[in-house]
Amino acid sequence: ILAPVPLPEEIRVSWLKFISERIPESLGYITGGVEKMNQLIAALLQVSRIGRLQINAKTVDMNSVLKTVLDTFAYQLEKIGGAIKVEALPPCRADAEVIGQFFSRFLDNAIKYRDRGRKLKITVRGEIKDAHTVLYTVSDNGRGIKAADLEKIWQVFYSGHEQDPDVEKGEGIGLTVAKRMVEKIGGRIWVESKEGAGAKFFIELPAQA
Repeated sequence: ILAPVPLPEEIRVSWLKFISERIPESLGYITGGVEKMNQLIAALLQVSRIGRLQINAKTVDMNSVLKTVLDTFAYQLEKIGGAIKVEALPPCRADAEVIGQFFSRFLDNAIKYRDRGRKLKITVRGEIKDAHTVLYTVSDNGRGIKAADLEKIWQVFYSGHEQDPDVEKGEGIGLTVAKRMVEKIGGRIWVESKEGAGAKFFIELPAQA
């Protein structure tokens, strides 16, 4: 538009700089802000939907569920040279789809917060605690969690490694969703960890009826 307009050279140079640098930069900030807001809204909607989640509780073959979950992480684990060990898991009474979702979130976090200085190792175990309860654990040798963050990790959008350039950024709702899903099906979840020494998540669920 400005090309055919007779302007003093000084003004032309100033406007060209404004059009080619300042405007694209401003538009970049605007579109980046809109995209971030869209992600936040989508994440909050995902959390809010858990309250309306329909649970189809029945006996769940955990070995089958974990095999399906691991198939989706096979490429990522091979790419980073990670290893996962799944021991024989007792069945529980829950919703297989929900179970698969929160175990996927645990494995995704283990990969995301791995220690780049050593090979990632993940172990999944299960045991029958009593006639009414089954306990599963997911442990890794990753970065671990600071003592001050052990309760905060369940909060929406919280990340204890958000300033770390080596950590892949996510939505910040993975553990929030996992906790609410576990509680929705009558279980509970907690974590034990030390910074630099990995993390161990405990998932307690109703035993097979």
